[in-house]
Amino acid sequence: MIYLLGANGKIGKNIAKFFITKKISFQAVTKEGDNNTLGFNEFINTTTFKKNTLIINTAILNGSDFNLLNNSFSNKTRMIYISSVSVYGNTILSNNISPINKYGYFKVREEKILTKNFNICIVRLANIFGGSPETSGVMGLISTGNLNYIEVDENNNELVRDYVYINDLLNFIYNNLNFKKSKIVNISKGKGMTSSEFFKKINVKKINTKKTKYDKSKTIKVS
Repeated sequence: MIYLLGANGKIGKNIAKFFITKKISFQAVTKEGDNNTLGFNEFINTTTFKKNTLIINTAILNGSDFNLLNNSFSNKTRMIYISSVSVYGNTILSNNISPINKYGYFKVREEKILTKNFNICIVRLANIFGGSPETSGVMGLISTGNLNYIEVDENNNELVRDYVYINDLLNFIYNNLNFKKSKIVNISKGKGMTSSEFFKKINVKKINTKKTKYDKSKTIKVS
């Protein structure tokens, strides 16, 4: 059985739609639950480990819910966990874990804990875009008029980010539903672009935003 955690989130909704088109049976799990989804607490209290159990975790869980998830299953339970390339910080993809923000640090922490208790496929995902609903956080800021600035380096050059289309993630998940051993995979083009280049690629009109220098003093170090 496949359990999709965070099924009402942007990525979760896209995975759910993809599974339906592929006729893949799954149980959607959301925080509170409703007529179409299983509530998180009910999921924890009623689900038992089986050989074919797979948890796909796209949810951002609070501390208590994360601990419940982590402590409720056998270490043989398989999980596909959506992490982020933000664990690498503002650098090219490498094995150097050095997040520069709270989100990256949060993902590193969860990776370390879940690795001890699950047979896990960690997906370190680049900035995602596309799908229905739109998965890009930047696109959300643009649509609401809340994109206030673009980060630049000391030479006033826009920072380069890596962007990946939602279908790349969906196809990866589809091809790894039966993964056997724990692994870490980067879902990334490995070829970054500036915000302006990204806007041009997805046919967004010129964005009138100020530029602000990237603040190295906010780098978070992980031991």
